[in-house]
Amino acid sequence: MSRFNTAILYDIENLTKGYSFSKDFIKELSLKQIYRQILDLDMVERISLQRAYANWSDPRLSLLKGEINELGIDPIQIFGFARYHKKNAADIQLAVDAMDITISRPHIEVYVIVSGDGGFASLAKKLHEYGKQVIGCAYENAANDILKSVCDHFIKLEAPEEDSLEDISTESKNTAFINDKGLGIGITHPFVVRMANKIEPIYQVDKNSILFHSQTIINWFCQDSEARKQMNRNGIPLSTIREAFKYAIPGFKPEMVGFSRFAELLQFVCTNTESCVGNLPPSNTLLVFRTSLPSGVNVLPDILSENLHTPERYQNLLASGKPRITIEDKYSLERVVDSLILRREILMNISEILDILSQELPDIESNKLNNLCLSLVHCNILKGQPEEENISEQKFKIRDDFQDSSQVLVHVKQTSLNKLLAILGDEFRGIIFDEILPW
Repeated sequence: MSRFNTAILYDIENLTKGYSFSKDFIKELSLKQIYRQILDLDMVERISLQRAYANWSDPRLSLLKGEINELGIDPIQIFGFARYHKKNAADIQLAVDAMDITISRPHIEVYVIVSGDGGFASLAKKLHEYGKQVIGCAYENAANDILKSVCDHFIKLEAPEEDSLEDISTESKNTAFINDKGLGIGITHPFVVRMANKIEPIYQVDKNSILFHSQTIINWFCQDSEARKQMNRNGIPLSTIREAFKYAIPGFKPEMVGFSRFAELLQFVCTNTESCVGNLPPSNTLLVFRTSLPSGVNVLPDILSENLHTPERYQNLLASGKPRITIEDKYSLERVVDSLILRREILMNISEILDILSQELPDIESNKLNNLCLSLVHCNILKGQPEEENISEQKFKIRDDFQDSSQVLVHVKQTSLNKLLAILGDEFRGIIFDEILPW
């Protein structure tokens, strides 16, 4: 019987790259995906405890509440810092808790530190002195080399993507990055390395080519003897399948073929085949065989062609990637724009804008105000400077060529139309578009 041998400690400030993040970034941050990658490791048997350290009073972090509850993570409130400070007390509290757990719970043998902060290298070495194994877990481009070197294993996280529309529709065929195995960065799973001997990458990114190659990738997993055994026994985590797609379709994003989530693409590709997408509660999404489901796995429904064009799916596509557009209703957008036009000569950062709007428009929820402001930024209506800085560091005002809210509405609708046309092409349905933006 497997043991409760693992503790996972999340440094949320490190995952959010400081406290200057936007809610757009948080929407793309998946604690479930991190959790799945941790469970893939052989040294991890069962999770004994999980703690996440952050200033949970920050309303932007409320978007993580669902995953926090679903995964059974204990949120640890950290005080003693202001919103724009670059460092907080989370690192110290995490380290103190790790040592307390080591002494009070000797059955925990594996510690997962979800952070790339080099300061945790000392913690990792101290845990080794107590005979514990340490797993580091961080974004590849933000992980301290010393921390990576002292960990027993290091998990490379895929940073939340905030890609531009140009990134979605015009990836160059020469953008594949190469590692020392001759495959893409992050391509290390034995299944994917073996698949690379059979399947060549494609660089033609039209929708039909991508869907055909997607089916080729899934077919390989269904036919390879070792992969079949894994699918029959426990299923293959979607993180492994995603890695296969990263190799076989360099620069791939599900938005390229009209899906906001990778799992949905697989539900579409697997329709009427022997394979399907399954869910193992609380949060494991797997590629499995329909006729031999692992214990406890529920089949997610196939997605048929006729189900691809719905208002919800079009809204999800607009809310993913860039320009990221989340408009819930015309009336709220008009009121926000009217307020900003009255202050068009004043340069303000996003926080100042949101503070003013929340006081002037108290009936509009803070989440909606945040989405509206960021949509205006992504649609290039709110112009920031200096442009090379992060959004949180810029000062904004509405562009001079927008004199009233009617002009803004036209621009938002045209920008949304251009984005969906770039993704959906000839399959775009104007009647659905008019339903979500009826002006």
